[in-house]
Amino acid sequence: MSVHSVAIEHLLEAAASVLDAYEVVWVGPDTSGYAVQAGFCLAGDVPRGVQVPVGQGLAGWVLKNEAPLLVDHLERTASHLGYGSAPHGLKAFYGCPVPGGRGALCVTSKKAYAFSVKEQKILELFARTLAAMDQETAASRTVDEEARLAVCLQRLLALREQHPRWSEFLGCFLRDLAQGLDATHAFLVVSDEWGKGYLLEASTAPLFRNPVWEGKVFDAGSGILGWVFKKNQPVVYGQECGEMASMPLFGRQTPAVELRTLMAFPLKVHRRCRGVLAAGHVESRPVRPAQHGFMRAAADYLALLLENLYLRNRMGARQAPAPSTPA
Repeated sequence: MSVHSVAIEHLLEAAASVLDAYEVVWVGPDTSGYAVQAGFCLAGDVPRGVQVPVGQGLAGWVLKNEAPLLVDHLERTASHLGYGSAPHGLKAFYGCPVPGGRGALCVTSKKAYAFSVKEQKILELFARTLAAMDQETAASRTVDEEARLAVCLQRLLALREQHPRWSEFLGCFLRDLAQGLDATHAFLVVSDEWGKGYLLEASTAPLFRNPVWEGKVFDAGSGILGWVFKKNQPVVYGQECGEMASMPLFGRQTPAVELRTLMAFPLKVHRRCRGVLAAGHVESRPVRPAQHGFMRAAADYLALLLENLYLRNRMGARQAPAPSTPA
């Protein structure tokens, strides 16, 4: 357990003591929505990681409405807590939002009318303290992530010298990209010779349910990747879903993996999109600024390599000797 987690546990234990509560639970955001992040209970440990759907149960109501909720005589209602079964004899519930979109702080008691206006204000004070502690830790995590991704980017920039062959370089590049972003898939699609379609160049994991699609040329404009080609603009979505999230990767007729988190950046060569570098995850996850910046830098570097290869090929074609004329 991290120092941050221990500090949160002590805070919730203090809240339970001050409020003479049976249980105090923090339901906070995670990669899939909201779940129990920490808690204190007189009966023993509070299970962590229990998912709490927004709008379901008392805690879910607080999450959905972002407003406090007080329930006295809990035993007379059909309501459930939302994060576990209520033990026999539980009579009062109060939950309040944790500022900054950090979920809900919930407290229960085996005494009726346990949470007066005074106790409610005290719990809200604990919620603000919890938010401040979590924000400070999040800032520290951001600095750590930025440093880690900077090291990963340096590693990407050194790969070309280590692997002159394009296929070897690209395989290592996509592998390190996926590891840096903790992505399930990292892949490159490139335009065809005429610029009227695109095809998969390489991927760290299978994208198609049937391998027969791997060599297919897809129409420019089909699917999310085709949109990136056509508009020459990136597509980024994750836990904060954008309007593109419901679109298939390659088109509606192509059975492909559904990536609920995606960053897809155009590779511009002479202002035209000649490829798309993409990384994603099968789960819905937040896309943090450090990840966005890292992905953009990786795409810019790969686009520069493609442009150099394009210019080298053109120069080679110009310098090639003209075919001899038969006598």
